[in-house]
Amino acid sequence: MYPENAADKITPANVFDYALKIALDLQKEYPQSAAPYFLVGHVYYRASRYDQAIESFQKGLTINPNQAYIVQMVAFLYTQLNKYEKAVEWYRKTLVLKPDAQNVNARLGLILVQLKRMEEARAAFEQELHYYPDNAFNRIYLGERYFDDGRLREAREQAKTAAQLNPDLPGPYYLLSKINRKEGNTEAANQMLEIFQKKKKKEQETINPSNSSMTDQERSLLTASFTHDEAGVIYYDHGNKTPAETHFRKAISLNPKDEQSRIHLAQLYQESNQSEKTVPLYRELIVINPKEFQYHFLLGNVLAELKKFTEARESFEKALELSPDSVEAKRSLARVVLSGNGDPRKAVEWMESVVSAEPTAENYDLLSRSYYSINEVEKSLDALHKAIELDPQNPIYRQRYEKILTLRKSN
Repeated sequence: MYPENAADKITPANVFDYALKIALDLQKEYPQSAAPYFLVGHVYYRASRYDQAIESFQKGLTINPNQAYIVQMVAFLYTQLNKYEKAVEWYRKTLVLKPDAQNVNARLGLILVQLKRMEEARAAFEQELHYYPDNAFNRIYLGERYFDDGRLREAREQAKTAAQLNPDLPGPYYLLSKINRKEGNTEAANQMLEIFQKKKKKEQETINPSNSSMTDQERSLLTASFTHDEAGVIYYDHGNKTPAETHFRKAISLNPKDEQSRIHLAQLYQESNQSEKTVPLYRELIVINPKEFQYHFLLGNVLAELKKFTEARESFEKALELSPDSVEAKRSLARVVLSGNGDPRKAVEWMESVVSAEPTAENYDLLSRSYYSINEVEKSLDALHKAIELDPQNPIYRQRYEKILTLRKSN
């Protein structure tokens, strides 16, 4: 279907045609599905062919109109084309589908400022503040609107809060400088302006635009890799696992550091009862991103499923090291230890912590088993009694409770 040595054949000159062919093949195969049209739209978007991207996204939305992310993409593309009225229309459509869509009210507000519709802009920024009070950039935008309205106290409040939320931002200090100057406090205005200039200089020195160090050839391979991964997801969602696997593997071959395609491929294997094939994928993910808790945790789950308990315990221990408060890691470690791999006293320690955080019937049951493993029979019964109180319809808990009682009496 695609060249075996695709990396040798993909170039900046042909990557668009290469990616578009993948997307159009999917569109022909699933003409009643919105996803291939969205994929075609993304291919055009990456090639900066915004009009064609919008057209394809809109075709997909006629099939599945409730995709807030795609509607937001159309709004963004209209912004790129300087079609601000259309951008406003599509940002508002996004908010109908998802009123709390993050950053959408802020972006809508910025477009409304461009159109000099200041009251509407302020209302949009205030709505963003309602949903996301920690958005420092939005507080600066809102502060600017308050400043223009002569609401200097409220403008100052927004600037100060923005500076607290993100101390590296230069923007709050520029706004504070304007407020102080407006109030006639020239000395304070100059101090704020000096801070702004220092932070702006630091920001410019540390800015490293995404992919700026890439060559055109590397960027082309990355584009092709993204397209293969997205195609794989579409095939997977349609239950067509063979081409999905092919696309995920092609994505990885084109981008050896691809994390997302490895995750998708692992999910495919697990769903296909081929868990052993996920082990090398998770190990590769850990090499790529060794501090990602989920990779160690997911590897531990697979190894436990394959009854490789010693390796599973090591993976869960690493996950817990990365996230010391993780309930799921402690619970998984307790299960592995109770299978005969490790010190059962540690299982008790972990499960006592787990039930403190999540006092569920399942957790009390596992705590009961942990106590029993170290011959703490009374504590085991107490924990199991709590599990029964929380889930009185569970026959397994009652059977186990009666069994422990019988064994205690016989001893």
